[in-house]
Parts: sequence; C-alpha cells; structure tokens
Amino acid sequence: MIIDYSRFRFRAVVDWIEIEILTERHTNFQTVQEKLRVILGLPEGKDPYVQALEKGAGGRATVFQFRIYDPKNWHQVMSMARKLSEYFSLAGIPKVTVIEIAFDAYSKGEATPGALAELVAYYYRNMTRPVSENRRLYKDYKGSGKAIPRQSASLARHVREGWQIGIGDVTDEHYQPFT
Repeated sequence: MIIDYSRFRFRAVVDWIEIEILTERHTNFQTVQEKLRVILGLPEGKDPYVQALEKGAGGRATVFQFRIYDPKNWHQVMSMARKLSEYFSLAGIPKVTVIEIAFDAYSKGEATPGALAELVAYYYRNMTRPVSENRRLYKDYKGSGKAIPRQSASLARHVREGWQIGIGDVTDEHYQPFT
C-alpha cells in the first residue's frame, strides 16, 4: 500500500497534562473543582476533571489530581498551578503524573474518511515499538474489545465503522490508542 502523505497535514500535540497537588489542609473535591473551573475559564456547568485521592468523609482529601486540556505551553500549566495556590495552601510543588501526547493527521480536503482510516491501519501495521502485546479493537471505553484483523483492508474498514485500536490497558503506565 502506498500512502499519499501530501493529502494530509500532521501535528504532534499535548492533549492533556495531569497534575497532582497536595494541600496543607483537608478540603473537598467540589471546592477544588469549582476553583479550577474558574481558573480555566470554563462556563458554569462545565466541570473540569478533578479526582480526590485518599478521600475521606464528604470527599475531603489533601491529594488531588486534575487535568489541563490542550495546554499551550509549560508556562500556562505553571500559571494555573500558581493561581490554584492562591485558593489553597499547597504542601509542595505540583507534580506532573500523566501526559497524553497525540500525533494527529488531518485531511487537507483531498483525503476521504476512508483514506484516513487506511492511514490509521498503515501506521498500526508498520509500528515498530508497541507499548504492549495487549491489543484490541473497541467502540467504547467500556471494554467492548475484539481481535484486530490481520488484513489491513479489514482493519481500515473497522476504523471507518468507528472502531478504535487500543494497545495496552488504559490503566497502564503507557497506552497507545489509534483513532
């Protein structure tokens, strides 16, 4: 199979960064989420991803993880962490726990959805260092996995139908999704 790369544009981006903070005093998850919503400039009702670790009664905790989606640069991430420290006394510097990096391909208007699906199948078939031998197709993130077809044409057909390729497990240290 020959891929005409001139029909596509490519970008490598940081999709999101997960940050962990440790507060000096217990606070609840909803308070951290609300302050982060304000800092991120999200509209009312659009809550950011925040998770309280080691939570106790009423969701009280001192360790929280949150995500910053589509960060422009590291300065923006640190600026948000500083603003959060204005609301809560932090017992240490924020720690990066996860970074999701994506290599995105877009049609320049000449490539069909089928061509994008063929590109995904081609990249999967020619990958030299997968992060795991655990590989499957899924349509939702609830484990509706099935075996990956051996033929590239069949794999491309599945991708066109909305199936995604998952390598590893979403809870693993490294996970590779192809969509």
